Amino acid sequence: MPESEEDDDTRKQYGTGAVITGIESACTVLSWVAEQVIKATGRYDLVVDAPGGNYADNGIYYYINKGQYWLDMRAAEFGLRLVHLATLAANGSFIEVEGIRAVDRVWLVTSEGAFYPLEEVNIEYIRKLQAGSVSVSGTGSTPRLFSVLPIQLTSMLASTSSSTLEATYSGVGELHFGTGHRYRGILLYPPTSETTTIRIEGLFFSPKLTSDVVYSYWLCMHPTLLVDATIYEIVSEYENKSEIELWFNRIELRIMELVKDEIEHEMPRKATWRKG
Repeated sequence: MPESEEDDDTRKQYGTGAVITGIESACTVLSWVAEQVIKATGRYDLVVDAPGGNYADNGIYYYINKGQYWLDMRAAEFGLRLVHLATLAANGSFIEVEGIRAVDRVWLVTSEGAFYPLEEVNIEYIRKLQAGSVSVSGTGSTPRLFSVLPIQLTSMLASTSSSTLEATYSGVGELHFGTGHRYRGILLYPPTSETTTIRIEGLFFSPKLTSDVVYSYWLCMHPTLLVDATIYEIVSEYENKSEIELWFNRIELRIMELVKDEIEHEMPRKATWRKG
């Protein structure tokens, strides 16, 4: 039987960087973060022309993305295990996912909004089911199994075509793909017979912030925390120990509050479970 869940808008933002329609006005933009950091640090050399109101990148985005990366690494501490939505074309069996760190669950989402959980298996098990090949074969199927393929450092042409997948499959549980070395792949079995939405739950790195039209969880939900994390990354390279400790402790206190929120959120669930 399918399971139903409410989609959390913040989860979609965190996983894909795509802002849900109508929520843009609630999100901070990258240039605002740059402005606050420059005003706090006096590092006017990191933007184009702060006195003239131009906070375009002249090095500041490097530190903002470092700060965001640090926050991403801490996200699991306060339960931020989130969602990436992918579209799988008809007869497709493979999804490339950028920025994924760990996979918790994978679901097939129907057009009616129902969720069918897929079972995780070893890549070799799927390989045996497909008689030693990862090529797509047959139609009229619905995926029920998945396997997470490891990150690889070998660069080859990225493709979801069966011929390329079969040609680059090493036969020992590895698949080499992509040109940026940033992807993990999810292999599904059997192939889908029609265009399907796949929901991947887990830990993700936020999209790299490059302009005011790129969003992330931190920009939309905790922009001032991103400001603090960016300042910490700057002072870590150029300031004294006391300055570094000041900003580190400030961020730690804010993360502790997020952890408390997660505990508060889980307590009613545990109490209900005990009663049951």
